[in-house]
Amino acid sequence: VAATRIADDATNAQAPYRIGGTPAMTLYGTSTLHNWTMTAHSFTANAEFTVSPDNQLTAINALKVDLPVHNLKGESGGLNDNAYDALKADKFKTISFTLTSADISSEGGNKYKIAAHGNLSIAGATKAITLNATGVLNADQSLSVSGSVALKMTDYGIKPPTFMFGA
Repeated sequence: VAATRIADDATNAQAPYRIGGTPAMTLYGTSTLHNWTMTAHSFTANAEFTVSPDNQLTAINALKVDLPVHNLKGESGGLNDNAYDALKADKFKTISFTLTSADISSEGGNKYKIAAHGNLSIAGATKAITLNATGVLNADQSLSVSGSVALKMTDYGIKPPTFMFGA
Protein backbone atom coordinates (compact mmCIF):
# COMPACT_ATOMS: atom_id res chain seq x y z
CA VAL A 1 0.00 0.00 0.00
CA ALA A 2 1.31 3.46 -0.80
CA ALA A 3 0.25 6.55 1.15
CA THR A 4 0.69 9.98 -0.40
CA ARG A 5 0.86 13.25 1.51
CA ILE A 6 -2.19 15.45 0.88
CA ALA A 7 -1.31 18.46 3.02
CA ASP A 8 -1.16 21.79 1.22
CA ASP A 9 1.77 23.02 3.30
CA ALA A 10 4.77 20.76 2.68
CA THR A 11 6.56 22.28 5.70
CA ASN A 12 3.96 20.84 8.09
CA ALA A 13 5.65 17.83 9.74
CA GLN A 14 2.32 16.23 10.70
CA ALA A 15 0.11 15.71 7.68
CA PRO A 16 -2.77 13.59 6.42
CA TYR A 17 -2.04 10.93 3.82
CA ARG A 18 -4.19 9.23 1.20
CA ILE A 19 -3.86 5.60 0.12
CA GLY A 20 -2.94 5.44 -3.56
CA GLY A 21 -1.38 3.28 -6.21
CA THR A 22 -2.93 -0.15 -6.55
CA PRO A 23 -3.61 -1.11 -2.93
CA ALA A 24 -4.69 -4.63 -2.12
CA MET A 25 -5.64 -6.65 0.92
CA THR A 26 -5.46 -10.41 0.64
CA LEU A 27 -6.93 -12.97 3.01
CA TYR A 28 -5.42 -16.44 3.05
CA GLY A 29 -7.42 -19.20 4.66
CA THR A 30 -7.83 -22.93 5.07
CA SER A 31 -10.92 -25.11 5.10
CA THR A 32 -11.69 -28.80 5.41
CA LEU A 33 -11.51 -28.98 1.60
CA HIS A 34 -8.61 -26.73 0.52
CA ASN A 35 -6.73 -23.50 1.07
CA TRP A 36 -8.37 -20.36 -0.32
CA THR A 37 -7.57 -16.75 -1.09
CA MET A 38 -9.72 -13.63 -1.29
CA THR A 39 -8.46 -10.21 -2.38
CA ALA A 40 -9.89 -6.70 -2.14
CA HIS A 41 -8.59 -3.90 -4.34
CA SER A 42 -11.07 -1.34 -3.08
CA PHE A 43 -11.17 -0.05 0.49
CA THR A 44 -10.77 3.27 2.26
CA ALA A 45 -7.86 4.22 4.45
CA ASN A 46 -6.90 7.48 6.09
CA ALA A 47 -3.66 8.05 7.92
CA GLU A 48 -1.64 10.78 9.53
CA PHE A 49 2.14 10.53 9.88
CA THR A 50 4.80 12.77 11.33
CA VAL A 51 7.96 13.27 9.28
CA SER A 52 10.90 15.08 10.87
CA PRO A 53 12.66 18.01 9.15
CA ASP A 54 15.46 15.61 8.14
CA ASN A 55 12.86 13.41 6.33
CA GLN A 56 12.56 10.63 8.92
CA LEU A 57 9.27 8.94 9.81
CA THR A 58 8.81 9.63 13.53
CA ALA A 59 5.17 8.78 14.27
CA ILE A 60 1.94 7.34 12.96
CA ASN A 61 -0.65 9.56 14.58
CA ALA A 62 -3.79 8.07 13.06
CA LEU A 63 -4.81 5.19 10.81
CA LYS A 64 -8.34 4.06 9.95
CA VAL A 65 -9.04 1.34 7.38
CA ASP A 66 -12.53 0.29 6.26
CA LEU A 67 -12.99 -2.73 3.98
CA PRO A 68 -16.49 -3.47 2.68
CA VAL A 69 -16.87 -7.24 3.06
CA HIS A 70 -18.40 -7.59 -0.42
CA ASN A 71 -15.23 -6.10 -1.95
CA LEU A 72 -13.42 -9.32 -1.02
CA LYS A 73 -13.39 -11.62 -4.04
CA GLY A 74 -12.20 -15.20 -4.26
CA GLU A 75 -11.76 -17.76 -7.01
CA SER A 76 -15.44 -18.65 -7.22
CA GLY A 77 -18.88 -17.35 -6.47
CA GLY A 78 -19.43 -20.24 -4.05
CA LEU A 79 -16.36 -19.27 -2.03
CA ASN A 80 -17.52 -15.66 -1.97
CA ASP A 81 -21.04 -16.57 -0.85
CA ASN A 82 -19.77 -18.87 1.91
CA ALA A 83 -17.32 -16.22 3.13
CA TYR A 84 -19.96 -13.47 3.11
CA ASP A 85 -22.32 -15.72 5.09
CA ALA A 86 -19.58 -16.61 7.62
CA LEU A 87 -18.61 -12.93 7.98
CA LYS A 88 -22.28 -11.97 8.49
CA ALA A 89 -21.91 -9.45 5.67
CA ASP A 90 -25.63 -8.64 5.53
CA LYS A 91 -25.50 -7.33 9.10
CA PHE A 92 -21.85 -6.23 9.44
CA LYS A 93 -20.96 -4.77 6.06
CA THR A 94 -17.46 -3.52 6.90
CA ILE A 95 -14.25 -4.91 8.36
CA SER A 96 -12.43 -2.04 10.06
CA PHE A 97 -9.13 -1.31 11.78
CA THR A 98 -8.54 1.73 13.98
CA LEU A 99 -5.03 2.52 15.21
CA THR A 100 -4.57 3.07 18.95
CA SER A 101 -0.77 3.43 18.94
CA ALA A 102 2.27 2.60 16.84
CA ASP A 103 5.89 1.74 17.46
CA ILE A 104 8.37 2.72 14.75
CA SER A 105 12.01 1.72 14.55
CA SER A 106 14.45 2.70 11.85
CA GLU A 107 15.98 -0.07 9.78
CA GLY A 108 18.46 2.41 8.34
CA GLY A 109 18.05 5.04 5.66
CA ASN A 110 14.42 5.37 4.67
CA LYS A 111 13.26 1.91 5.87
CA TYR A 112 11.21 1.29 9.01
CA LYS A 113 9.79 -1.53 11.07
CA ILE A 114 6.27 -0.67 12.24
CA ALA A 115 4.07 -2.28 14.90
CA ALA A 116 0.58 -0.83 14.47
CA HIS A 117 -1.54 -1.55 17.55
CA GLY A 118 -5.27 -1.14 17.17
CA ASN A 119 -8.75 -2.55 17.17
CA LEU A 120 -9.93 -4.85 14.38
CA SER A 121 -13.69 -5.29 13.96
CA ILE A 122 -14.99 -8.28 12.01
CA ALA A 123 -18.57 -9.58 11.96
CA GLY A 124 -19.57 -7.45 14.96
CA ALA A 125 -16.66 -8.49 17.20
CA THR A 126 -13.76 -6.18 18.02
CA LYS A 127 -10.35 -7.40 19.19
CA ALA A 128 -7.05 -5.66 19.87
CA ILE A 129 -4.34 -6.72 17.41
CA THR A 130 -0.83 -5.76 16.40
CA LEU A 131 -0.12 -5.49 12.69
CA ASN A 132 3.60 -5.84 11.99
CA ALA A 133 4.72 -4.08 8.85
CA THR A 134 7.69 -2.70 7.01
CA GLY A 135 7.64 0.78 5.54
CA VAL A 136 9.69 2.86 3.16
CA LEU A 137 9.53 6.67 3.22
CA ASN A 138 10.01 7.66 -0.41
CA ALA A 139 11.78 10.79 -1.66
CA ASP A 140 8.42 12.45 -2.45
CA GLN A 141 7.36 11.80 1.20
CA SER A 142 4.95 9.06 0.19
CA LEU A 143 5.06 5.99 2.40
CA SER A 144 4.96 2.42 1.05
CA VAL A 145 3.89 -0.17 3.63
CA SER A 146 3.48 -3.94 3.61
CA GLY A 147 2.42 -6.09 6.54
CA SER A 148 0.39 -9.00 7.78
CA VAL A 149 -1.30 -10.46 10.84
CA ALA A 150 -2.50 -14.02 11.48
CA LEU A 151 -6.09 -14.33 12.72
CA LYS A 152 -8.50 -17.10 13.60
CA MET A 153 -12.11 -16.68 12.49
CA THR A 154 -13.24 -18.25 15.76
CA ASP A 155 -11.60 -15.39 17.71
CA TYR A 156 -14.27 -13.16 16.16
CA GLY A 157 -17.17 -15.50 16.83
CA ILE A 158 -17.18 -16.70 13.22
CA LYS A 159 -17.85 -20.36 12.50
CA PRO A 160 -15.48 -21.30 9.68
CA PRO A 161 -17.24 -22.76 6.64
CA THR A 162 -16.79 -26.52 6.17
CA PHE A 163 -17.22 -28.84 3.22
CA MET A 164 -19.76 -31.63 3.62
CA PHE A 165 -20.35 -30.80 7.31
CA GLY A 166 -16.64 -31.09 8.14
CA ALA A 167 -16.22 -34.63 6.77
